[in-house]
Amino acid sequence: MRISLPPIAIAVASWLAATPSVHAQNCSTTPFPSGLSPAALDANARYGAAVDVDGNRAIVGAPDEDGGKGAVYIHEFDGSTWSAGIRLQPSDGVALDHFGSAVAIAGDWALVGVPDDDDFGTDAGTVHVYKRTLFLGSYLWLLTTKLSSADIAAGDRFGAAVAMVSGRAVIGAPNDSIVFFHQGSAYAFELSGNTWSQLSKLTVAGSQVNENFGSAVAIDGDHIVVGGPGWDNVAPSVIDSGRAGVFIRLTNPSTGWFLDQEMKPADLATSQRYGSSVALEGTWLMIGVPGALNLSAAATGATYVYESIGMFGAWQQRARILPPGFAVVGDQFGSGVAIAGTRAFISAKDRVFPYDRSGTVFTSKPQLAVPFPEYQSGAFAKLGSVLAVNATHLLVGRPNAGASDKGTAFPYLVCGGSWTILGSGTLGSGGIPRLRGEGPLEDNTPLELRLKFGKPNSPAVLLVHLGATGNVPFAGGTLYAFPIDLQLSLTTNANGELVLPSNLPAGLVSVTLNLQFLIADSLANGGVALSNGLAALTAP
Repeated sequence: MRISLPPIAIAVASWLAATPSVHAQNCSTTPFPSGLSPAALDANARYGAAVDVDGNRAIVGAPDEDGGKGAVYIHEFDGSTWSAGIRLQPSDGVALDHFGSAVAIAGDWALVGVPDDDDFGTDAGTVHVYKRTLFLGSYLWLLTTKLSSADIAAGDRFGAAVAMVSGRAVIGAPNDSIVFFHQGSAYAFELSGNTWSQLSKLTVAGSQVNENFGSAVAIDGDHIVVGGPGWDNVAPSVIDSGRAGVFIRLTNPSTGWFLDQEMKPADLATSQRYGSSVALEGTWLMIGVPGALNLSAAATGATYVYESIGMFGAWQQRARILPPGFAVVGDQFGSGVAIAGTRAFISAKDRVFPYDRSGTVFTSKPQLAVPFPEYQSGAFAKLGSVLAVNATHLLVGRPNAGASDKGTAFPYLVCGGSWTILGSGTLGSGGIPRLRGEGPLEDNTPLELRLKFGKPNSPAVLLVHLGATGNVPFAGGTLYAFPIDLQLSLTTNANGELVLPSNLPAGLVSVTLNLQFLIADSLANGGVALSNGLAALTAP
């Protein structure tokens, strides 16, 4: 999901040493001293087996904690550190339920998959729904209900995969034996008030034994994607080539989710397991193929990227991304995929690769470094393959990290944002420039701010403050006003543009960069035009 930051603020961070109760976060190129790993974790907890992030809130599953009962932790980011986490575990959990095998969080709602719950038969599965609720002056995550499918049966493993956005959820049941053993399915749920209800069961024609459709799921807006990595192509016969189904939500003339397009690669290969991981945002879809054959017979993996053109059946392949710079059998590139805006992340079994997208071109960035010292050498010098990302945070789960597989999760800031102009015009004659900030930015990252006012060679003043804003009245309106830390005298160029290329200073710790502009403009009756990034106001 895309999350827009306020137009006049960019967070700029450097790293603090973590205490036992907080965890510092870094940009993707900067080491940091601690990952997320609650102090009380059991041996073999496998914390980090499932992760999700929404805004400044993350949820991490530890499905093998407490003898396999499982637990999840919800962490909050305050601008510089992550909290130690609130631990959730059901009171009726039993050994080998594996509560926390899948997790999703959106706003004040959290879903926790319990695929081996036996409430409806052995390993039928359930999904526990929690809501953040104000109770006696404190916010608590309270269990509101347990979800199951309308046709739940033993062995379905309902809840092995979950995804959620804005009152809609998709839940995978990869062992659902509809006609054949372990064909798999997924279910779409929607929220009305405080009630979650099943709206559709999602399947694709031609499902087969051991297809495990529903092993991976993603949802955004009116689209759902479901992976079936065990699907066998019939002609030609290709075992475990894999496929995926994209579904669309229709409200007129009927309600429910319907198949939009069946997805499978043109270059079928045995055991490539296309659909093992999926990610979806807006018109962009990523499908991981960790068993893809590259460089002769080296099963290093691949990821396919698609863009939607139009509404129905128009997902077009834009890229086939291969692992950069290495080719080792079993690396499983595409084990995890995540996308947010123009940034994408692809994991192999023990490393993570960032990509920047420009148009339809994906450019690889340096792979993420193992974040803290105890994991920088030997067998521990690895990242995990479990990913979640939004506009500001990337979370990488590594459930087999540490002694006895306690597990950890590595948080990163998604860095490298910029300011751009949204709209232009001549101030004083109705033009209202608007700024959009996308970040946070790394220390020393080039920042280019470009405004076009339509009046050449006008004097301008740039006012900068690092910190919070306050409101004061100005010419009958309201502007953000603040103490001035830096004032620069500038001049618009011959094209009427104000361009400020700069490098942000190093060592800033979780501050907000606020900008205002005063531009002399004769069209404003000899006065000035002042922009706060949201709108421009003029005064005589």
